[in-house]
Amino acid sequence: ARAAAEGVPYEEIRARDVSAMALRRIPTEEDVARAVLYLASDASRSTTGATIDVNGGQLFT
Repeated sequence: ARAAAEGVPYEEIRARDVSAMALRRIPTEEDVARAVLYLASDASRSTTGATIDVNGGQLFT
């Protein structure tokens, strides 16, 4: 929708968004799964009330 509104190709919007991200890549399903595995593991036993963002350093709204 943004590409159409701006009259540019989708790839340009995607490249612009990715370049603004801290990690310069869009997180994958595997990245999310790793966060879930961490939370389900004993390694997170002291984690309380935390928000874990798996977003590559960019919040899309």
